[in-house]
Amino acid sequence: MYLGIDFLINNFNEIFVSEVNIGLPGGAREYDLVYKVIFKKSSDVFSKIENLSQIKFKKDFQSYIRELPYFKEIKKLKIWMDGKGPAPNIKKDFPKFLRLEDKWVQYQILKDKFPVIYSQLYDFTKLESYKKFLNEYSGFILKRRLGRGGQGFFEIKNLQYMEKLKESRIPKNFYIVQPYINSSINVGDKKYKYSIRTITFAGNFICAFANLADRLTSNHGIRFYINPSDLDEFNIKNKNFKIIKIVEKAWEGKIFFGKKIPKYLFYNLFEEEIADTIFNIPKKIYNKIIEISVLINKFYQEINYDLLPKCFLEEN
Repeated sequence: MYLGIDFLINNFNEIFVSEVNIGLPGGAREYDLVYKVIFKKSSDVFSKIENLSQIKFKKDFQSYIRELPYFKEIKKLKIWMDGKGPAPNIKKDFPKFLRLEDKWVQYQILKDKFPVIYSQLYDFTKLESYKKFLNEYSGFILKRRLGRGGQGFFEIKNLQYMEKLKESRIPKNFYIVQPYINSSINVGDKKYKYSIRTITFAGNFICAFANLADRLTSNHGIRFYINPSDLDEFNIKNKNFKIIKIVEKAWEGKIFFGKKIPKYLFYNLFEEEIADTIFNIPKKIYNKIIEISVLINKFYQEINYDLLPKCFLEEN
């Protein structure tokens, strides 16, 4: 299985799995770009993936992805999640594998084995119970169970936000509630949210890079090369870093969509902003993230999809 796993790290250096992305999530191409900017040469990430595909599945990686039994359905689901197409037909050959795209399903199957963020189903009739997140954390967030790219992401910071939430028409059980994890770093006079994306394939770690952004979410932010440091701190090597804009078709886009890439995905699949410096993180945390990533990949490979909890589409 090919997975993109996102991690957040709070002020106490606690690691949290934010979400697990299935199908063909971005990551390899971004890693290769940050590697090129730092080392002035290509990485071996694509050959590493191709070699693993040949060893494990006796076929090239593009064939492995396109021959997955749920390939067409997951493409439809991703486009629906982007709000650009109809929902998959759950009454006709709905692959149980797609349940793994639901963040509430992810939480239920991972919570006893991995450091995931505590989650609850959102219910507008139970708003008072969420006040504990305001007291214990710096707020809480709402995420769509089936969503990506930061769509439908809400941050609730105080009681005034709570009142606005009461007036909203957010459907019951379509969102999950999580305590806000302050995964951020100060760079000069700016504060950036950051996340770490790892790519794993067939039980193996492939690569990792960091996303930084000076907005609410760090997805599709500035990409940074990660350096595992012997120092017990997070820092950006050059605080006056430059951002290099690169426009080229993503490797993942070529495999997943071929020549027919939806126009609305141009930014996601063509444009990248790459920092010309490195993001230092403590080596012990980097190694732990790799360890967790590999274990999740192996865990996912052993899942019986028929025994997974139903996803939102099946419930509604």
